[in-house]
Amino acid sequence: MTTPAPADTELQGRARGTLLAAAAGDALGWPIEPRGRRIGGSGTLEPQPRFVAWRRGEGGGFAPHEEEIPAGTYSDDTQLMIAVARSLLRTEWWKHLTEVELPLWLLYEMGGGGAIRRAAQGWLRARTPWAGVTARVESYFEAGANGAAMRVAPHAVRRAHERTFTGVRKAVLADALTTHGHPRAILGAQLFAYGCWTAMRRREPLAFGELIDRCLVDVRVWSSFDENSPPPAWAAVAPKGYSATWEATVEEIVDLLNVGREGLSRGALAVDHSVLEQLGCFGPHGGSGTITAAAALFLASRHASQPRQGLVAAAFARRADTDTLAAMSGALLGAIHGEEWLGQLSDAVQDHDYLSDLADQLLNRDTPAQSYAPWRMHHRKRLFDRLEELSLGQDLAVPVFESLVLREAHEHPTRAAQRIRSWRLRSNDGQTIRIKRFTKLPVTRQETLSFADASTARVGGSRDLPIRDGSRSEQTSTRTVMGYVLQVPDLVRSLAFYSKVLGMRIVRHNGRSASFGWLALEQDLTRRALPRPDELESAGAITLFLEPEAFETARSRLAANDVATTDFGERHGRRAFRCTDPDGNPVELRERESASDSPGHDSNGD
Repeated sequence: MTTPAPADTELQGRARGTLLAAAAGDALGWPIEPRGRRIGGSGTLEPQPRFVAWRRGEGGGFAPHEEEIPAGTYSDDTQLMIAVARSLLRTEWWKHLTEVELPLWLLYEMGGGGAIRRAAQGWLRARTPWAGVTARVESYFEAGANGAAMRVAPHAVRRAHERTFTGVRKAVLADALTTHGHPRAILGAQLFAYGCWTAMRRREPLAFGELIDRCLVDVRVWSSFDENSPPPAWAAVAPKGYSATWEATVEEIVDLLNVGREGLSRGALAVDHSVLEQLGCFGPHGGSGTITAAAALFLASRHASQPRQGLVAAAFARRADTDTLAAMSGALLGAIHGEEWLGQLSDAVQDHDYLSDLADQLLNRDTPAQSYAPWRMHHRKRLFDRLEELSLGQDLAVPVFESLVLREAHEHPTRAAQRIRSWRLRSNDGQTIRIKRFTKLPVTRQETLSFADASTARVGGSRDLPIRDGSRSEQTSTRTVMGYVLQVPDLVRSLAFYSKVLGMRIVRHNGRSASFGWLALEQDLTRRALPRPDELESAGAITLFLEPEAFETARSRLAANDVATTDFGERHGRRAFRCTDPDGNPVELRERESASDSPGHDSNGD
């Protein structure tokens, strides 16, 4: 595509609309998605273009608590989009993104997915995600979720004046590789960026379905793999057959785009839900980069003449990854129409002025500013110590944000033996962030619980543990629940099950008992009454929270050892299943992050 860009004022409106509509879609869709963990569920929320305040369950089973989410608050989708935009304003944007923005984002992230958090934690330690232990590298190259696509719109804005897509494509590839290694993530990002760039640069009104048609015609424009973009170390460890997987993924996307075009061909009879279902948005792979990008292009094309309706359709596509789908659909609709169509949503979305200013800066071709020094672990410790001393209205210096002013501080009640504090701050240029800290409460007397106490305590923090209000008096409580002691008739047998089959790490073992940390096994010939098999689903269970890879591995090991399991279910938006240990004790395995069923697919959306 080599047509000239629109006039500067029109392009500025589209640039602002791209970022603002992405943030608005994110804020609309976040309380709807299953991983949003809205207290009370989302079934009572009516599809309408209006932000609502809500309460979110956080902390999982380790430190469960609630968080107030003000109306118009965006999640990790917009946070990372802003991080990319800020990076593009630096002389070495990729270095700034990996050494400063991604490590710093871990401080204030809200709703981030497993692949991005793992990569960011590696960058925090100056470690690339494609280097290190085999399992970590394999996890990186299998990460194909939409966490890369959701953040790359700023590349299209930054290079909107360029007459070819080549520069955008190379930048998007380099960006995506910082967190995701599977072609589904990268190609989804390149496709989405091409849609944004094409919509921003058009001079004539967009015809119905034109956006998808352009993507189908220009497949080789957006789908090429630039050999010089990845770092040499990345190319050295890329899986064999990577290029074949890349080409197969391109064909997969073409099929998805054709599904969208077929839906559009039905005109007014096209039903959003049925097409989104055909695309796979409601299935286990709905959070992949390819599916989300194709779905966003379909919704933006379908509702090009009624953009607010399209934004609402994406945000309320229940069971889909609604915050990311709505953010990406919104960015495309903003690239087409600018920001006026957003109406009150534009002013009500969090950090409206800052997002508008960022869009203007991205279009400005002045010399970029220098980057900051890398953000590392010791910087985090100093920041937390400073926050503990900060009073309302005081500020502290933080790279990227320059100066952060404390607006609110909260101490969250929790059932866990932890102190949970959060701070809401605002930067001098207008971004709002929340930083949260978890610290163990001081212990004056350690207790353990046996199954005799099982009626009043349960691993995972899910029933009747003492509720702590975070007050100073609670911090010095003389009664602190520290863990579970499970009496077993055959310690060797039970130890083999929990350590070798479930993969739990033994902390202590003295021949009569063994400890995994919070869970201990103790030799005892006394047997307790166990639930009947038909009570397995409802009985109280030992709950193990596993990372995605460990979750899948545990399932396979159980099957290999002929341990019967229940079907996959869902607990608070996460996959879970149950089995029994050798003594019939119910054990629930729950995924810490919703993960893929096959390489490159990631239902957690990030």
